[in-house]
Amino acid sequence: MTLKKFGRYEIVKELGQGGMAEVYEAHDPIVDRLVALKIIRRQFSQDPRFHDRFTREAKTIANLEHRAIVPVHDFGADDPSGQLYLVMRLMPEVLNKRLEREGSISLEETSLILNRLAAALNTAHSRGIMHRDIKPANILLDEDGTVFLADFGLAAAIDKMETGAAPAAYGGSMFYMAPEQWLDEPLGQFTDVYQLGV
Repeated sequence: MTLKKFGRYEIVKELGQGGMAEVYEAHDPIVDRLVALKIIRRQFSQDPRFHDRFTREAKTIANLEHRAIVPVHDFGADDPSGQLYLVMRLMPEVLNKRLEREGSISLEETSLILNRLAAALNTAHSRGIMHRDIKPANILLDEDGTVFLADFGLAAAIDKMETGAAPAAYGGSMFYMAPEQWLDEPLGQFTDVYQLGV
């Protein structure tokens, strides 16, 4: 069955799916704007540890403001389903889709992208916040082609779950994972730096 509404949000179309969530373009009737609505899958939403961690991380990220970080407008748990959700600014393009379409980008543009994202990470790290899942699918572009980093904190919520699953089971990010993530060793700011470099 096609989802038409989730809480107050009116579903326009599906944008994508991942191991942890489904993402939709949706209309928020209260402020009359289009948004990106990320609905967390039930197996995560129903886990009390994930629920608590997600709520803490989402609250922190909603207050993390930087010109290169996708703003979070809303988050919570749907009533009565209890499914967790995150509402963000809607972006028209994802870097991995652009790379698939164009094949590559110039060295000059690559440098600009890296500098902008590094500045975003520097701000996050200065507040003790790590991303943990930097990959082209989490780098979004606005109408002018300016890049923004999305999905801060979601990987952290998964990391706190004792699932026994393989490291890449939830995000499909195995090609961008730092060695310490594979080895289940302590992570640090260097983890984000490694992923950004990859």
